[in-house]
Amino acid sequence: QSNIWSPLDIALRIKKNFYTVNDTGIPDAKAYNKPGFETDISTTFSATSNLKFMLNYYFAGDRWSYFNDTNVQINNINDLNFGALYDINESFAIHLKANNLLLQKYDIWYGYPAQGFNAMGGFTLKF
Repeated sequence: QSNIWSPLDIALRIKKNFYTVNDTGIPDAKAYNKPGFETDISTTFSATSNLKFMLNYYFAGDRWSYFNDTNVQINNINDLNFGALYDINESFAIHLKANNLLLQKYDIWYGYPAQGFNAMGGFTLKF
């Protein structure tokens, strides 16, 4: 994580997963639905003391599933998200987030597709 310039915060995570699978019933068994490689980068930009913008990218690769007695490689996950947060005062804030900006089609688990582009918004009330 870096904070070289105070309005900008950047975090990077890179992860390589190693799995050992012992299943005598499945030849060449893998760690199904578990990514072999993951990375994500997140940035938060504070435009003003009340307004923040967030950008996040997540990648997951080397994913496998088992279907009809066969190892099946699942598509990589490439997920780009953007959000904004505006603090109206100390007690009330509004936010908006848009997900899957790259319009990627991938399965979270084999046969279970992820949602396409979507957006959500809301508010926060602090007591």
